[in-house]
Amino acid sequence: MIKEEYRIAIEDCIEKLIEWGYGSRDDVDGYTEEEVVEIETSLGITLPGAFRAFLLLMGHRMGKFKDGESMLFPRESFPISSEVYHGMHQNFDEILAENNLPPVAANAFVFYDLGSYLFNFFYLDGGDNPPVYVFSEGTTEQIQLGWDSFIANIQDHVNYHCAMVKLKRAEDYIHQINDELLRLGLAKPDEISGYYSQRFNSIEDWIGYYLPSVFSSFLFRIGDNAGEFMRGERMILHLEPDQQAVDWYRALRDDANVLLAADGLPPLPGNALVFHMRPGGEFFYLLLIEYNGFDPIVWRFAPGMSAPVSSEVTYSEYMRQRLDEAYQQHKAANPGLAVNDQAGGPSANRPSGGTV
Repeated sequence: MIKEEYRIAIEDCIEKLIEWGYGSRDDVDGYTEEEVVEIETSLGITLPGAFRAFLLLMGHRMGKFKDGESMLFPRESFPISSEVYHGMHQNFDEILAENNLPPVAANAFVFYDLGSYLFNFFYLDGGDNPPVYVFSEGTTEQIQLGWDSFIANIQDHVNYHCAMVKLKRAEDYIHQINDELLRLGLAKPDEISGYYSQRFNSIEDWIGYYLPSVFSSFLFRIGDNAGEFMRGERMILHLEPDQQAVDWYRALRDDANVLLAADGLPPLPGNALVFHMRPGGEFFYLLLIEYNGFDPIVWRFAPGMSAPVSSEVTYSEYMRQRLDEAYQQHKAANPGLAVNDQAGGPSANRPSGGTV
């Protein structure tokens, strides 16, 4: 019997993996109750409820998730016996010995082995949803507490893998925007530049949230200079080397809150990141979440409105609109403009779909 809280959490993980292209419902393969009992009987143990739920719901396979790694054991590749888990425990002890560390306790259950250098395990007496410990050869000198619970561990694994897909799609999209700026004559190659890591990290440290994938890629690729694109509006920084990006974003939010106060409205929440303010005071912002979103909805406010509203477009769609708008303005100001069709350009669709 699976606890409902474990079922909900793991089903949510499965849905995320399906959404980000790791497979379909047909690719989900969990253990049978009989197989789990066989593992427990062979090893002479009782598995905690959270790990049992993981095995029952997706323990054999979830598409390409952890494909080739020792976490999920496909029916066709691994026997359901004590040998698999005993071998992982033995391998972990050997790696610990090579690092002059004592073997792990006998009641440690090793469930993840990545390349014989990164291990995750829990103690069988650690409760129904036990804390998970980690050892990474060459990175951690000792075994460390990695997650407060097994469910948190599997959620983190899933979020990491989905984030990698999000980042790849975001980078592809921003490369397309870069090509489009060149094709439409809005910028020259030497006029396009993005953030360096220190500027980027300072923003995340200040606001206390990870930045969404598409927005992050925009900053790294063209966030500092993009030729004529959005010049004269508070979106592209055009900062001097010694200026701080975080000061720029802090000033944007402060000015946005002044505009809200002028209309008798409360300030923006702490997770609001104002990224664009137009002449006249109209501004646009994102609401950040704990784990970096991919392509969040853009929120909008203009003086005289009763409250900020959702624009009902994502950040990538918003950028597409601004790019089209900037090109039309640039074209009107340069009647003889010739578009460089050799430079290629992006699809007008937002980045989505596809497989890993």
